[in-house]
Amino acid sequence: MNILYFFQEKETPMYQWQRIHFIDELERHGCRFTFINPLSFSTADEANDALVSQINNGNYDLFLTNICYHKALFKETVSRIKEKGVATLNFRSDNLTIPFFDKEVGPSFDLLWLTSKETQYLYERWGVNTMFAPYAANPYFFTYQELQMLNRRVCFIGTPYGSRPIMINTLSSNSIPVDVYYKRNEQLDNSDIANTLKSDPIVPSNNEILFKRLLFPQGRKVILGSFKRKYYQNIRLIDNPFMYGHPKVMSEEQPVVYGEHVLSLSSTASKSTDVLRKPLDVINLRAFEIPMSGGIELCKYNKELSEYFEEDKEIVFYKDNNELVDKARFYTERASDSLIRRMKQAARARAEHEHTWWNRFLKAFDRLGLNNLITV
Repeated sequence: MNILYFFQEKETPMYQWQRIHFIDELERHGCRFTFINPLSFSTADEANDALVSQINNGNYDLFLTNICYHKALFKETVSRIKEKGVATLNFRSDNLTIPFFDKEVGPSFDLLWLTSKETQYLYERWGVNTMFAPYAANPYFFTYQELQMLNRRVCFIGTPYGSRPIMINTLSSNSIPVDVYYKRNEQLDNSDIANTLKSDPIVPSNNEILFKRLLFPQGRKVILGSFKRKYYQNIRLIDNPFMYGHPKVMSEEQPVVYGEHVLSLSSTASKSTDVLRKPLDVINLRAFEIPMSGGIELCKYNKELSEYFEEDKEIVFYKDNNELVDKARFYTERASDSLIRRMKQAARARAEHEHTWWNRFLKAFDRLGLNNLITV
């Protein structure tokens, strides 16, 4: 299958995760990618013209993009691609918090893939043909190798902002050892990191995002969380004997860290809403990277995530800080090696059988009538 991917890419993890996740996995199944990066052009007009030219001069089965903003990708461009008989798929990983920017171009696609169910009703109202499938993990990259010795600590990989330091501090203050892998100066930035793209001319401005978020319940919750987070700006990781700070790990090192630790801490709240009494739940990449690496994910209870992994057999949930401490103490101090290894193996098996990108894309290919092109 030949895929033309209109992909806004920079040399940062925010973009590169796609290469180590679904691009690599699909290539291993025989898919061939051609990339057009709109950031390589001076204007959106030039990028759209190049896209149409590539379609006209190439032989493609699928046009794939994660861009649905009408100032970056024109609906006329999508229509011209469809006129060439090429199927069109939009992968909308941001549909939970910025759905309104998909309203104009979304209906032009043959299929729009949502990673969150909460705003699906908006897309249906706009006449968009949608499918839902959560994130996944690449089993060829996030591998699991059973180690002789288990690290009897909790680990966290990522930027400790918002309420994340609270989770870590709760554990370390109760004498539960936590390994935290992060870039030290990242903790100082307590702003909404979703606006990393604000300097690019073909993405919505901060003011546009703020206005649009006022239009739907999930967006208003994000705004409320951003305001409330100001009360948490001075929260820092507690420097005590049970908090072990480590340098940020490279992507290829993450599976080893998850695999060797007894528990891997994760957050299931979207953006700033982790500081609210009722956060906006989200399923992120980490939710599948951890089990695919043979890690045991420790996170606050999430109903959707409980449908993907079996509690206390493949994942560990907690409902409050007391339960967080109790469960972390059990697995780091009292649980047998055999129990932990069984859970790690079960988590990997579940992820490998049900939560790969290939499984997700097969669903989209079936909806688009492309299964006859699958060779691997």
